[in-house]
Amino acid sequence: LRNCQPANNEVKKEEIYGVLSYMTPEVIRGHQYTKASDIYSFRIIMNEFISEEIPYNDIPHDHVLAVKICKGFRPKIYEMLGC
Repeated sequence: LRNCQPANNEVKKEEIYGVLSYMTPEVIRGHQYTKASDIYSFRIIMNEFISEEIPYNDIPHDHVLAVKICKGFRPKIYEMLGC
């Protein structure tokens, strides 16, 4: 998730910050973080909480994984029971 700031602020930095397995393909490609990218990252975090599995835990976190994510590769998404 991007740095905590007021909701109407946008991060406008050239650098990419974050953990690869929680980043959106757009951010990996160099686009700015947005509210939508925060929601994506939060969903991956909640999925980790539900599944008790770290996303992409069996794959090296390197440029190959980054390319796969940009091409649509995603961790298995678990549904919340009772919701």
